[in-house]
Amino acid sequence: MFYDDEYIEPFTAAVLSHSCNANTWIVFEGNELRVRSSMDIAAGTVLTAYFLKGYYDDIKKRKEILLRGFNIDCNCPLCQQGDLRPCSPTRGMLRNLDSNIPRRWESKRIRNLELTMREMKARGHGYKSPGMRLIYGDAMFYYFMINDLPRSLKSCLVLFYLIWPASITPAQPWGELTTLSNLIIILEAIIELASSDNHATAPGFMPQTLYNSLPQIVDYLRPKLVADTKQMFGDDSAIYKSEKAYFDQFLTRRQKQPEERNDRPKEDQDEEEVERIKNQLLEWAVIPARASEE
Repeated sequence: MFYDDEYIEPFTAAVLSHSCNANTWIVFEGNELRVRSSMDIAAGTVLTAYFLKGYYDDIKKRKEILLRGFNIDCNCPLCQQGDLRPCSPTRGMLRNLDSNIPRRWESKRIRNLELTMREMKARGHGYKSPGMRLIYGDAMFYYFMINDLPRSLKSCLVLFYLIWPASITPAQPWGELTTLSNLIIILEAIIELASSDNHATAPGFMPQTLYNSLPQIVDYLRPKLVADTKQMFGDDSAIYKSEKAYFDQFLTRRQKQPEERNDRPKEDQDEEEVERIKNQLLEWAVIPARASEE
C-alpha cells in the first residue's frame, strides 16, 4: 500500500489496526517481519501499529494522509487531543532546526538550539511538548561534536530521565535505547578526559567525588543496555547478539586490566549505593532525584 512515499506492508495492514500512538512496532530481522510490543498489552486489547513512515506533528496533515492514502479516519486517543504543536513563531523555529545546516556552521546551529529552548520554556512548554525530543537530541549531539561534554551530558540526562518518560507523541521505540547508549558514550568520554594514574583529577565542571563514581555508573548502565536490547529486539536478533558480544569483550578487558585506580567499581555493586550516585549525577545536572523504578 503506497501513498505519497508512504508504505505499509500488506500483512501488517491485514492483521493490525492503525493508531498514531500504537502498542506494537514492526521490525525486519533479515527477511523476516516481526511484530513486537512497544508497551505492556493486556489480554484482549486490539493490536495497533503506526502506518506512516514519519511522525507528523501537524494533525491535519497526518489525518489527511491517513484518509486519502489508507481510507482511515483516525480517532485514536492522540488524535482526540488535537493539535499539540507549539504555536508560531516557535513552530517556525523548530522547523528551522530540522533544516540542513552545513557542519562549518555548527556554532550557528547551537545558537539556534539554545534560543529555541529558551523560547519554548518562556511560552510554558513542558518536556512532553512535541519538539522537545528534537531540541535536546540535537543539543546532545552538537555539544558532543564541539567537545562541550558537560552540556552534552546534561542534554542527554534531560532527554533520558525527563523527556522520554513524559513523551506523548509516538517515536520509534528504540529512541530511548539509543539515548541510553549515547549516555554511556558521553560518560566514557568524560572519564577519558583525566589521566589514567591512581589519582585522576576530575574535569573542572564536575566535583571530584562524582567524577570518581562515573565508572560505577557506566558499569551499572552497560548490562541494562544489553538487557533492554534483548527485551526490545529478541535474543535471536542481530542487534542483540552484537550488543552482547561487545559487552562480553568489555568484561574480558575489565578482567585483564590491573587495579589501576583506588575508586575502581566493585563487582558486587550495592543497589542503594548506585542509586545514590545516580541521583548525585542528576543533582549535578539540575534534575530532580529519581526512585529506582524511574
